[in-house]
Amino acid sequence: MGDYYNLISKNHNSIDDLIDPRCPGYYCGRRLLANGRTSDCGSCPTGTRVNAFHMCQPCTDTPSSYDWMYLLFMAVVPLLFHAVYIDLSSISWASQVKSDNSRNKTKTKIVLYISATLEVITAATLAVLAVDPLGQISIRSCRTQWLSDWYTVLYNPTPDYHEPLRCTQEAVYPMYSMIFIFYLGCVITLLTFRPIFSAYFNLSGSLYLKTLYAGLYFFPIAAVTHAFLGGIIYMTFPYIVIVLSVVSSAIHFATEINQSTRYLIVNTVCVPRNILIVAIHWISHGFGIVAITQLANPPVDYALLLLVPLPTVFYIATTRISEPSKILVL
Repeated sequence: MGDYYNLISKNHNSIDDLIDPRCPGYYCGRRLLANGRTSDCGSCPTGTRVNAFHMCQPCTDTPSSYDWMYLLFMAVVPLLFHAVYIDLSSISWASQVKSDNSRNKTKTKIVLYISATLEVITAATLAVLAVDPLGQISIRSCRTQWLSDWYTVLYNPTPDYHEPLRCTQEAVYPMYSMIFIFYLGCVITLLTFRPIFSAYFNLSGSLYLKTLYAGLYFFPIAAVTHAFLGGIIYMTFPYIVIVLSVVSSAIHFATEINQSTRYLIVNTVCVPRNILIVAIHWISHGFGIVAITQLANPPVDYALLLLVPLPTVFYIATTRISEPSKILVL
């Protein structure tokens, strides 16, 4: 901002000379030209947003802890999708092959898990490197102030009810565009890493192709969803995480044929796959609580973390009275 005002002072006696008349709308601003004068009102370039003086000011903020948690959420969702689809597909595939191929099944699953993790980590790293400052593991951003910051296209003003003034811009730079870069990187790494791992480790063609095609379907759908609901997801992702973790935990236990309390406890503690699934649910639940509270009130907020195991404990404790076969129909 200091550079702006130094240039302004050479051509204007006061800032009021620069901002008179003010730009219409919430997101229309003026750019400072090379000769020290200002442009007409319009959209701000990428990496800038309009300030209180109706000037396009460079984004100099660092992402808040909430912003980082949002980016982490958006990065983990594709990884969880890959992991869940690989797990479910491997179960379906295992029922169709001979039992003496159990070692090959396990190897295929592990390799696909490793490949999916490397794909997402690589894509996330490339997305960070691709935004300002270019080539650095850091982000220069504009802080989100209102939900409308995500939907500037809906706030183009129409001065004097004539032609609308196009002021659409990324007021939340780079939180919106960065996700599209990340999804593109995920597709590229998916089409690069997955075939290499498959060829090197001689993976099953059926399972490998199913997981590959699933990813190619997922990312376009995710990109369209982000394009229209990015701001809503940003505002509500902690609640989405908590609700989905509770629902997913209930579904996980409900799929067990034996619904006795003892069996559920033993099966959860002794089976590595179930231990991992429950751990993911607990981590997701805790993540959602931290994202909502930001641990701003430590005594109370830390106490809320004690609720993390509650959905699991509640399901197991009430399974005897919620078993459909034990409910009397009057």
